[in-house]
Amino acid sequence: MARVLHNGISLEAENIFEAAVTEIPRVAESIAGISSELRERAFRAAERSYQQTAQDLGFAQADAQVWISAIMFRLRSEVTALNGERLNGAAALYK
Repeated sequence: MARVLHNGISLEAENIFEAAVTEIPRVAESIAGISSELRERAFRAAERSYQQTAQDLGFAQADAQVWISAIMFRLRSEVTALNGERLNGAAALYK
């Protein structure tokens, strides 16, 4: 039987959530490095992966959606920041 933490989340689920958050910078770097035409497809694929993970862990749809929304917001924010840094770096080359 899975050990349940104080907030009702199993230790296994907590570890998986932590891993997902820890991997956001790596995933963001990968998505930021592809063309803008493919980027939205990559975001959808990441979201589907997070949905599958939440489903596999047995989370209710509403609970899963809260987690997925938070992860996707952070992922999109990091990709936007990375692309901004790249644009600023490229602009500096042409000054």
